[in-house]
Amino acid sequence: MDSEINIDLSQFHDVFFEECSEGMEIMESGLLNLKEDSGSEVINTIFRAAHSIKGGGGTFGFSEISDFTHGMETILDEMRNGKLSVTPEVVALLLAALDCLREMVQCSKDKQPIDQESVSELHQKLEDFISNSATSATAVTAEEIIPSETEETEAVAVWNVSFYPNENMFYTGNDPFRLIRELQSLGELDVSVNHERLPAFSDMDVQSCYLGWDMVLRGNVSRDLITEIFEWVEDDCELDISQQEEVIEAAIETIKTRPVDEPKTGRRRTDKPAPSGQESASIRVGINKVDGLVNLVGELVITPSILSRLCNDLGMDNNEKLS
Repeated sequence: MDSEINIDLSQFHDVFFEECSEGMEIMESGLLNLKEDSGSEVINTIFRAAHSIKGGGGTFGFSEISDFTHGMETILDEMRNGKLSVTPEVVALLLAALDCLREMVQCSKDKQPIDQESVSELHQKLEDFISNSATSATAVTAEEIIPSETEETEAVAVWNVSFYPNENMFYTGNDPFRLIRELQSLGELDVSVNHERLPAFSDMDVQSCYLGWDMVLRGNVSRDLITEIFEWVEDDCELDISQQEEVIEAAIETIKTRPVDEPKTGRRRTDKPAPSGQESASIRVGINKVDGLVNLVGELVITPSILSRLCNDLGMDNNEKLS
């Protein structure tokens, strides 16, 4: 193309530095009030602030800020998941790291060199703490990690994420691939590329984004955590996030393969006592799983009507088997 487009990113940098200032205030206030008996929402608030700073740093090219904040975010994530206890030691470390982060942001804003020695020292302390906590977490006996027969197996959450950037996303300084890599860090990610919006080669603009991505994320993470990854581009894309659970699919598969005469387990609901010598079987099921199964049952209820209408349309008898 003959024309050249220059994008001034300084206006976005100013917004980023302002967001950093607000985020660091939130983090400092939360850390100063953080105690062992603090509720999970306090830790979540601190985590979200760190996550936003890390994401903004990666988006606008401040990789040193993003990498440094990632260490703080990892520790906070362990704390909010209950894998790491809130202790004076970890709070002091995060406050020291926050002071270092504040210096990094100020130097970047003033376009001054960052004190690499100080950053490396704090970064190493964060990495060492993460490494030591991971080692402690794995030092458990086999009895502690093997679930009992009566213990309910935790389902793996499955998230469907459709991400379709607007054509002008590159003009805002955002990188779709960085967002996808960030999403991948949350669990197992399957990615499918949709290129239906690709114009003819002669009509392509190298500054425009034409692709979209349909992704499946498997991992026990919250919707808020997924949404936060895309919060910087929420006005520059079409985003759809929906959840399912693999345990539902497994349950349906079990029903399909189970012999007709096999006794079914479940919570007994009857006014008559169980026959003598026969035990009443029951299982514990999370309410979210029950809701999912209820929805599936609703679909199964309307399926015969759909099949009946299909048979009529094809001129088939309702009792005739479809091949």
